[in-house]
Amino acid sequence: MDTIELDENDSMLLRLLEEDASQSIKALAKSTGIRPSTVFHRIKRMKQAGVILGETIRVDKKKSGVPLGLYIFLKVDNSKLTYGRKGGLSKRLMQIPFVESVSETTGNLDIVVKAYVPSIEKMNELVVDKIRELEGIISTETYVILRDHTKR
Repeated sequence: MDTIELDENDSMLLRLLEEDASQSIKALAKSTGIRPSTVFHRIKRMKQAGVILGETIRVDKKKSGVPLGLYIFLKVDNSKLTYGRKGGLSKRLMQIPFVESVSETTGNLDIVVKAYVPSIEKMNELVVDKIRELEGIISTETYVILRDHTKR
């Protein structure tokens, strides 16, 4: 999809929606000083253009029972992938329970997996039994997240 040009009002609406996507059109209009009908049409345009991909919630990982955050760095041997590419491996990684995101990267590491698990035992199961067993994985390096800071 083509990119669209966003002005200051669009950017302001995006920031407000990133903070709380459940805000009503009326509340957004009040916060921005933009007429409600204009807010509605701007949001609709950004959704149609693919700028806004959906609405989501933020979950408190500790309260939801998965307090242990992990970054798992993977080295991959592309020649051993039957799918031929990291993209197929990334899709398989995303299907594994507890995996939140998969990023293909440049540099010494090929893929970074972010996951949240309920316990050390589940961490071991995730890394050793699930990820290391995937075709093409040369090595893994796991880091536990001590504190997670996000903008939202």
